[in-house]
Amino acid sequence: MKGFCRGVSPLLFPWSREEHSRYSCSRLSKLCIVGVLMLVGQAYAYESHSSKKGVGYGNADHIQALKVSWHYNWNIKRVSGLDPSIEYVPMKHNRYWQNESELANIGEFNYFLGFNEPERSDQGNISVANAISQWPGLTDAVEANGTPGALMGSPATANPGHQWIVDFMNLAEASGLRVDFMAMHKYPTPSGSDSIMSGAQWYYNTYGKDVWITEFNAADWSAPNNYTQDQSYTWMAEVLYRFESTSYIKRYAIFAWNGTSSQSSASPIFKVDAQGNTTSELTPLGKLYAEYRSIDINGPYIETLYYLHNKGRLSRLQNNAGTPTTASIFIEGASVEFELVSAGGGKYYIVNCGTSEFLGSDGTTVYWTSSETGNSVQWSLATSAYNWMHITHAASGKKLYGKSNGEVGLNASATDDTFKWSFIRSGWPYGVSGTPTFSADPISRPDAEVGFNYSDTIADTALDRENDPFVFSKISGPVWLNVAAGGEISGI
Repeated sequence: MKGFCRGVSPLLFPWSREEHSRYSCSRLSKLCIVGVLMLVGQAYAYESHSSKKGVGYGNADHIQALKVSWHYNWNIKRVSGLDPSIEYVPMKHNRYWQNESELANIGEFNYFLGFNEPERSDQGNISVANAISQWPGLTDAVEANGTPGALMGSPATANPGHQWIVDFMNLAEASGLRVDFMAMHKYPTPSGSDSIMSGAQWYYNTYGKDVWITEFNAADWSAPNNYTQDQSYTWMAEVLYRFESTSYIKRYAIFAWNGTSSQSSASPIFKVDAQGNTTSELTPLGKLYAEYRSIDINGPYIETLYYLHNKGRLSRLQNNAGTPTTASIFIEGASVEFELVSAGGGKYYIVNCGTSEFLGSDGTTVYWTSSETGNSVQWSLATSAYNWMHITHAASGKKLYGKSNGEVGLNASATDDTFKWSFIRSGWPYGVSGTPTFSADPISRPDAEVGFNYSDTIADTALDRENDPFVFSKISGPVWLNVAAGGEISGI
């Protein structure tokens, strides 16, 4: 049961110049992993985690970072450089753009999205009458260019139940026009999941059609924003469970903003750099979205690394130098990563990845211990609403909860959210050690051209659970290519 965080394999990296180089990254003086730079075109398998999960975005790196199975970009034009396994769904954004004739130029597609927020003058900006008049032509274009049986999605108003969509659907049904599923947008505050779910249920109950939530995120449209990223994180854990477990919600797509506006400051998906540019590096909320899997509605599972997130305290369990505490969602690494190990009889050990210690209790104090014997270190799980868990100590029958002072305790009663925990995947591969490793396989960098100065960095490609500093070095390779200790690569 101990020592599950181990095992490191070399990674392959694509390179465009026809020379090979080898790199290592070390934590101070300790060697951790070897990467081999290969030619561009090195094959790798893109991994998506749910057939429902998607994103509206136009940049390949950002789309792939979220591990989605489908995407759209408010356009009828595919995103270049995207893994071909990620399904593309075209959209007619407004009355004039793009022309549906472009559907002939994008290859096969299975679904089509109607006008984007047509009631808004700064978005689709089309009357119901004009939309109805255009709909037969759109349907013909989809039938002519899509795969056989390609489905038509409704226009999506900025909020569910807007009078525009009510009028459109009334006229569409009266005219016998095809609308195969309902597209929905919703940006509720992260105060609870019922608001967004009631919108989806309204569409399903009213029209009897499957629902696609094609834009959503937590938002506060007042200024300043009254919520925090911790609240949005807790909200997202519940929302994704409800999306995945609701049969008529067929697909959903996050609106992946960067948090620089007031309304989005509590729910960024991507980080920004020092110059204010959106990077493909994920925030804690973005990581939660990327790592959530359809199978997680039936979890948690053994041989999987989790954060144990407390609903009431908006924080995660931590082994804080031997003391069980709760920590911010911004704390990452082995001290906040855990796995479940079966103890038999429906009970589990909760094992910390950093120390291989077991969570235990004497019935009063909660502690970490290296001993794995007896029911003092065994726990049972009971599902509450929306897959929040009550974690019960086997020996005392008391439930684990987060205290107001940041500590973790036991109590026999379970009356509020401080007793509810969610097992959220950390994203770190199971069986990979706590020593540094590279973040992806392959890692792509811009082309190098013979005779011209080259400059880039691989500093952002290495990970370490303990967040120790890295030192990069070139083990072997062409003379022209230099690797600085900080990960900068350069040459001519």
